[in-house]
Amino acid sequence: MLLTPESLAERWQVSPALIRKMLKDGRLSARIQGGQTIIDEADVCGIEDGTRSSAPPANPNTLRRILDGGYVYFIKAGDHIKIGFTTKPDMRLKGLATGSASEIVVLAMIPARQAEERKAHAALADHRVRGEWFTDCEPVRSYMSRLAA
Repeated sequence: MLLTPESLAERWQVSPALIRKMLKDGRLSARIQGGQTIIDEADVCGIEDGTRSSAPPANPNTLRRILDGGYVYFIKAGDHIKIGFTTKPDMRLKGLATGSASEIVVLAMIPARQAEERKAHAALADHRVRGEWFTDCEPVRSYMSRLAA
């Protein structure tokens, strides 16, 4: 998956400005591809799983949020399901409801670490529509049920 400053900001639930500061300060590495900044996913995974402790996020609370866990959510809007991660479900749901043209329906809110969201995205890559949005289909719903069990 290609990570832009905006998509990483959404994934970590921080501002894009914080991600750009981390890039500028050398806490994250990136390359320019087609005129777009692409962040090194190995850096991101290393920060998330604690193996890259030499370059913590600029805000120490950010790393704590990432590592301590939160919720993997499955939210339906129209014919699609968004699979995301949040440590603040109420705030996240309000934000999604405000930004969605369709009614959103919470299918599942599963206590988990952010790594589970990445695993879901990888396992369901064939059903990805765009970003964190997937087709509402049996494989996606089955994965959600298994994760919730």
